[in-house]
Formats: sequence, C-alpha cells, structure tokens
Amino acid sequence: IDVLIHEGDLDRAVAAFLCAGYREEARAYHDVSLYSPEGIHLELHFNICENMDSLDAVLAEAWEHAHPVSGFRYEFSQEFFSFHMIAHMAYHFLSGGCGIRPLIDLWVMEHRMGISYLCADTLLRRAGIDTFAAEMAALAERAFTEGDPSLASDDAIRYLFDGGVYGSLENAVAVTTAETGSAARYVLRRLFLPYREMAVGYPVLKCVPILLPACWVIRIGKTLFGGKTRRVMHEMATLRGAKESATDDAARLRRRLGL
Repeated sequence: IDVLIHEGDLDRAVAAFLCAGYREEARAYHDVSLYSPEGIHLELHFNICENMDSLDAVLAEAWEHAHPVSGFRYEFSQEFFSFHMIAHMAYHFLSGGCGIRPLIDLWVMEHRMGISYLCADTLLRRAGIDTFAAEMAALAERAFTEGDPSLASDDAIRYLFDGGVYGSLENAVAVTTAETGSAARYVLRRLFLPYREMAVGYPVLKCVPILLPACWVIRIGKTLFGGKTRRVMHEMATLRGAKESATDDAARLRRRLGL
C-alpha cells in the first residue's frame, strides 16, 4: 500500500503508525517502509520522485496537482494521475522492465476510467517521456484490444515480458551497458554511484559532501564482505555473458522510446 503525505508530517505520521503496532524498516529517498502486525507492507511516501532528474522536475510538483475530496483525503488531477503512472512505468522500464501490470493499468485507465494518456501530454513532454507513453499505450491496445501490430514493436514486447514483474538483471545489464557504452564503464558506474544515490544510503553526505570517496570505500567493503558477494558475482557473470546483440537491441529501444 502506498500513501503520500506532506514531508512536514512524516515524523508525526510514523509515530502514529508505531503506536498502532506497525514496525518501521528501511527509509529510502522517497518513503518509509512500515509493516502492520499482520505483515502488510505500507510505503509511507513523503514524495514520489524517482531519483531521475527529467522525471523529478515534474513529480516534485505533486501537491500542486492534488485536490481534497473528503476529510483528509486528496486525489490527483486526471492529468497528473496519468503522468505519474507513466513516469513510474518509465522508471522501472529503465531499471530492467516493469512487466505487463502497468500495461493493464493503462488499458483500464483508457477503457474503464475514460482517462487518455494524452491528457497529460504537456507534463509528459516536459519530462521527455511523451514518445515512451505513446508506445506503451499502443502496446496496451495491441495486447488487450487487438490493436494495430505496427503501432508497437516486438522488441518492446519482448523486453517487458522477459523482465517479469519487476524487471530482470539481464535487462538491467543490457540497458545500462547501452547507456554507459561499455562493460568497463558499467562496472565503474556500479562501483562508484553518483553523489545523489550515495546520499540516500549515507545521509552524512548531505552535510559533508567531501566524504563521498570515503563512503565509496565503505560501500565497496560492505558489498564484498557483508554477505552480498554472491549477488555481485551473479551480476558480474550476467555482465560477462551479456550478448552484444542484446546491448545493441537495448540501445535501439532506448533511442526509439526517447529514453
């Protein structure tokens, strides 16, 4: 369950959940994970940004597009509702795939809620994902209403279906290698995350950015000696086994979708 609140209310909201028997786990750059006594996972969001500049420039305006509907409950405008769904889809797409559920959401939004993705065209263009949105909408039509096959590419379909529900490591390696340009650059990027991503795991960097190199060393040490060796070896094996054709396909797909 995902709930968005004002960031200024976060501490009071977390305290209220803890008093109700929830337990708090990880805090990320945009949410706090809470679990009910029955094990239900609730993500208490204080923003809906995705750590991607192009998307976040628009997602940061979430409350400007929200209006109260009853009591303390708010809803997004149809424009922003549509934009947020497609932006979140794009984020997962670039992380290795998002499965078919977002396609179903697009189809339901269009055919059962009467909300076309085109209503968010201005926001989509601002974020640079208007081409992506058009192809995903066409792909949803092709999948669920026998739309024109020429409107959605087979490689996009394969990428989504091969990625499972939350994307696959193989897809992620292919698309990131396509972005960085080589396997060596991929490894460097994974070892030395950019400042903004590092600041999520090491909040001290927000106050003392000069500690970034030290945090890189600590992170690498934790990765190698903190029980994550098997995962790292699996990722490196996937990288070594990645076919050049898969990387080329991913690069073409990114270019065509404007990502």
